[in-house]
Amino acid sequence: MPSSPDFPETETLAQGLASIAKARSGLFAKSLAIQMQDTLASLAQKDKEAFSALRNEKIESDKLFDMSNEENKDLKAQNEHLKEENDILKGKCESYEAHFDKSQKESSGDITLRIKCAVDQKFPAEIEEYFKALLWEAAREAKNKLDKDSHLRKFQVLDDFIQENEQFSPLHSKAEKLADDIKTALKQDNTDKRLKALSKCGFELVPEQHGHPKIRFHGDHALQFSSAATPSDKRAGRNMEREIINKCLLLVD
Repeated sequence: MPSSPDFPETETLAQGLASIAKARSGLFAKSLAIQMQDTLASLAQKDKEAFSALRNEKIESDKLFDMSNEENKDLKAQNEHLKEENDILKGKCESYEAHFDKSQKESSGDITLRIKCAVDQKFPAEIEEYFKALLWEAAREAKNKLDKDSHLRKFQVLDDFIQENEQFSPLHSKAEKLADDIKTALKQDNTDKRLKALSKCGFELVPEQHGHPKIRFHGDHALQFSSAATPSDKRAGRNMEREIINKCLLLVD
């Protein structure tokens, strides 16, 4: 069998092509590896950033959760405090209701009237006594004008009111007693005694630079009077007495 012919150029070319192919294959693989590394690095960076964002969100979430817990604790404490106050108020309310029911039973037949009057009082219960005296006197006069048989119901109510509330009578009021004291004070035999007695009735001396001194009832400028009248001047004394009592006192005429 004849031997194959020798082609050195062909072999060299084949080797060269193989070498080139190997080199290109290496470069491609290297390039591909670099691209993969870059891609992986990019993905890792994104994961890192995403993880960092999630961690920050968790930190903020934890802070909000802690704040919420503190607020809940405060609200719970306030709620407990309000509950205690409510229980105390409830207890007081029940006590007041029981006391009211008891007083209603004990004071069966009593009637309470609320009267508004903003005028200052010169002494305790002054205005209250005046209205009570007015009511009592009006009831007495109304009863006296009634025919019992024709107006039996009215007569019964007015008669019972008058008898059960005799303490409302004008004769028992502080103003009536004060009127008697003023009359007695004005009958003193000299000015000093008269002024001293009037001071016990609520009058105060107001010295004047010119003329006679003045007296004021409880410091009220509108209730100011001259202290010039003397017992020797009976007419002036009676006029002064009438003027003072009519202007200063709440008396039922």
